[in-house]
Amino acid sequence: MGRAEEKEEFDKAIWVGIEFSMAIGAVDFLMTELFEEFSSWNMQDVFLENLLPFILTEKLRKYSLNEDILWKIIDFYKEKQDFDNLEKVILCLKFDNEALV
Repeated sequence: MGRAEEKEEFDKAIWVGIEFSMAIGAVDFLMTELFEEFSSWNMQDVFLENLLPFILTEKLRKYSLNEDILWKIIDFYKEKQDFDNLEKVILCLKFDNEALV
């Protein structure tokens, strides 16, 4: 299996994992164990890319995400210099008062 096919398979798995976790309200699991599992396969960027539509539609806004994952999301878009999506992410996520300090 080539890199493109592998990414496509991970895209599908990540999307299903996000959808399922959201459906059962297991956002903590999504952002910890599931994220770490995909990170162990060096697919954290693919995970964060797949998370974007859920962020932009504000499906994650009702949840307080832990500071570590918030910074991973911010750093991901900052490193890509994708400042349009970075701004949208910041506006669409719920932050604790101290998370961005």
